[in-house]
Amino acid sequence: MTQVSGEIIKRAPSILIEYDPHGDTGTIIFRLWRYLLQDDGEYLKVDRVGNVQRDFSDIMTQTFEAGDDPVTGADLSQVSAAGVMAIIKQALEDFQAEDEASGEEGATR
Repeated sequence: MTQVSGEIIKRAPSILIEYDPHGDTGTIIFRLWRYLLQDDGEYLKVDRVGNVQRDFSDIMTQTFEAGDDPVTGADLSQVSAAGVMAIIKQALEDFQAEDEASGEEGATR
């Protein structure tokens, strides 16, 4: 039998965004899993410990101290949750247009 030792930590490896673009309403759900940080530095998924969930209407005006954008260097504390949703909405529109132009509508890449 292999013995595994390390430190138990919580992480949110998946984020689910349920978004209605017509009403700008929705929910963001962080699915929390407990991981074991093993002595070798690798993570082992142990079990699901719940969700953290917020309704968009409750968080749209919030900003978060997230440091700087790793690509552009922009100060992310100046972007609200509404700004993040605007970026996600535009990304969806751009990706759909790319897929339509390539004939791969609804493609997974």
